[in-house]
Amino acid sequence: MTEPERQRDVEGASRDRSASRRSAPPWTAIGWVGLAVTCTYLLVSGIIGILLKG
Repeated sequence: MTEPERQRDVEGASRDRSASRRSAPPWTAIGWVGLAVTCTYLLVSGIIGILLKG
């Protein structure tokens, strides 16, 4: 396989992936992960704060 052919295959594969991902944009997943991390952080810091006060 020559280099241009490999490059074309890589581009085709990434194009296929982005087409299948269009139904769910990647930023929504990042947003949900960020939300989960934020909620977990607030929950844990709140529990630690209560434990330290208690």
